[in-house]
Amino acid sequence: MPQAASSRVRCDIDFDKAGRGAGYPRAPLSCNTVGWGVVEIPATVVKNGAGPAVLFTGCVHGGEYEGQIAVSRLALDLDPATI
Repeated sequence: MPQAASSRVRCDIDFDKAGRGAGYPRAPLSCNTVGWGVVEIPATVVKNGAGPAVLFTGCVHGGEYEGQIAVSRLALDLDPATI
């Protein structure tokens, strides 16, 4: 069976650690106007033990900041002990 290719997205967040963690997964970007670059995606993980997970995203359209602000506030307000 062929080996699965490793992801080109790099992330320094420990998704297995309990508590709160934040960072920027970095995805490579290449297009005709930029050449080669990286897109940094703000991410916060709030964890307390094993169980289901949920993803909140707040950036449907790049010029609409309300969703991003709401998700950022939610990430700061969540208490890992209550998860």
